[in-house]
Amino acid sequence: MALGSFSKPPVPAKPVAKVPATQSTAPAGRSSAPSKSGASKPSASAPSKGNTPSLEDEKSAGQCATILEESKWAIGFSWPEIQALGIYLTLARLAKGTVIFQEGSSDDTLSIITSGSISILKEVAGTPPKVLASVGAGQTLGEMSLVDGGHRSATAVAATEVTLLNMTRNSLDLMIHEKPALAAKFIFKLSRLLSQRLRMTSSNLADRM
Repeated sequence: MALGSFSKPPVPAKPVAKVPATQSTAPAGRSSAPSKSGASKPSASAPSKGNTPSLEDEKSAGQCATILEESKWAIGFSWPEIQALGIYLTLARLAKGTVIFQEGSSDDTLSIITSGSISILKEVAGTPPKVLASVGAGQTLGEMSLVDGGHRSATAVAATEVTLLNMTRNSLDLMIHEKPALAAKFIFKLSRLLSQRLRMTSSNLADRM
């Protein structure tokens, strides 16, 4: 064999180490970090007794539905209807002495009282406010303001700690668009309450004559 034709044997290439794929520590069938948008909504549950009432508005439709279902106001509505109503309501818990609305103010909010008592006051120049009425659980405030958006005819003050479910005119309009049958039943309920209140007012006026 000629010396010039001798060639060195090829150097074998170094093996490339395979990098194992990252494995999730989450159990099979579950993602390791669920996205907020995909989180399941907690089921509605009644607030536990003994908790200090919050002064902040809460916007949980499930909680609104549960509280409405337990109130006297919800008589005549099925549970699915109450759940649907909860979407359009806002929950508020207020401390004693809180001014809910002032006479002459412009507002279009209806309040369903689910617990506590509210004093309705009429302000007369130069004299202390006069208590016209006291309303409690199962009653409503602001039916006329919800319908016509007019000024408040009296002042409402929380006589005790109160829980309210509020509905604005915008929410009512949305319900009329999305769930017309439910909105019609809701408005009919308000009409009956207004009729009863007018009858009571007429009776009180007749007694004073």
